[in-house]
Amino acid sequence: MGAPRDGGVLFEACDQSSYKSLDVHRSTSSTKHPKSIWNPEVSRAEECHTFCGAKLQQWHDENGDCWAIAKDGQVDFGTHEERVAFFWAPKNSADPWHGFPVGGRRGLSFSRKPPDGLIKRWHDSGTISFEKYLKLLQGRW
Repeated sequence: MGAPRDGGVLFEACDQSSYKSLDVHRSTSSTKHPKSIWNPEVSRAEECHTFCGAKLQQWHDENGDCWAIAKDGQVDFGTHEERVAFFWAPKNSADPWHGFPVGGRRGLSFSRKPPDGLIKRWHDSGTISFEKYLKLLQGRW
């Protein structure tokens, strides 16, 4: 388990980076504004592991942010069945990464679509099926 820090749990992650599992993405009671919340079945350590998988596979966008999806999108990362996770690249190299689940369904205030090129890479590598590939391209999953 990582070390508790103000506002979350800090992990020594992969590739000489640190990752902070933020409390505001773990409980609706820890924030005034709506946030996406990690599924309680995804432990903080699994959250960090998901980040490391995305980072090591270079699942990033043009801003350096990382994205993750489980094999064919079979894991609900979030409490609203979000199947994709998004990880902000820190602005300063000393700051930790952090992330949260995102979805493509209408009505989610935390909807965010992975880049088309990354979706194609997920399909080409066998991470997602052609059906899931089409859904992601259309912004629905």
